[in-house]
Amino acid sequence: LLGDDVVFESPVGHTPQRGKAITLKYLQSAAQVFGKSSFAYAGEWFGENSAILEFTDTIDGISVNGIDMIWWNDAGKITRFKVMVRPLKAVNMLHQKMGAALDEAIGQIRAFQQSARSTGRAERPRWPMIVLRTPKGWSGPKEVKGHKAEGSWRSHQVPFSDVREN
Repeated sequence: LLGDDVVFESPVGHTPQRGKAITLKYLQSAAQVFGKSSFAYAGEWFGENSAILEFTDTIDGISVNGIDMIWWNDAGKITRFKVMVRPLKAVNMLHQKMGAALDEAIGQIRAFQQSARSTGRAERPRWPMIVLRTPKGWSGPKEVKGHKAEGSWRSHQVPFSDVREN
């Protein structure tokens, strides 16, 4: 999904990060931080080649509210991903948690590299993975026409009629 030259803008970073690899690390770290929580998308707005997704969450008793702003090219590859978060208390907490997740993943990667360089053996390591666990249909509507969608069979690749209008 990510374009090779994708630009990622963090709510706590001053400099946009450029490239697929670093953007993927940021998104994986976010998935680790938010994957253990009550993360939910609360609203969505679409342009021709862009979307804004509002999210809410509570982590360690702190309410988090933010938006993901996503732009993509004609090939459907994401070219820019910008995250904005509020309130300041949530930004500070996320900065600390995501920094720790990134530090852990990067530390493991450096240990693999150092081992390969010192022993001369380049084995394929088990790279650190950050997994996002979510309920079935978590990014869609919770209910459609009076029927529960999230967490039920209805959320699994079931097309809904009039999605844009309803």
